[in-house]
Amino acid sequence: MKKSKKKKLVPVPRLLKLCHALWSIYVRTRDKTCVMCHTSENLQAHHCIIPKGKSSGTRYLVDNGITLCYRCHIKVVHRGQERKNWFDKLKEIIDSRISLADQAVMIAKSHEQKKWTREELQEVMKSLEDGTKKLLNPVSEPPAL
Repeated sequence: MKKSKKKKLVPVPRLLKLCHALWSIYVRTRDKTCVMCHTSENLQAHHCIIPKGKSSGTRYLVDNGITLCYRCHIKVVHRGQERKNWFDKLKEIIDSRISLADQAVMIAKSHEQKKWTREELQEVMKSLEDGTKKLLNPVSEPPAL
């Protein structure tokens, strides 16, 4: 008689990393180029509203992400070089994508410490996977008669 193999549950810390990777893929797929300099090389996803730790409620919101190239992301956003002009431009881009009311909600959520459950993370993963598939394979409209 064969023993049935129990499906091992993926640990929550591993699911957190997978969700972040899927979030990054979604954001980069959606934007296609750096929103600052429009290059398509060395793209990285950046949180508009920086989550306060891995347990933030805004960590996996796709509206809270923009695509930046390595130069714009690291040198400008994180190291502050050329910061004033680029930061103003970045803020303008974020404001055009996210309403001030939604930004306020995201800022409040970014300070919340959320205890993600395995089920919530699996839902986030499914949503991000499905969203990325839709971006890669948009359904074309049937021709008008």
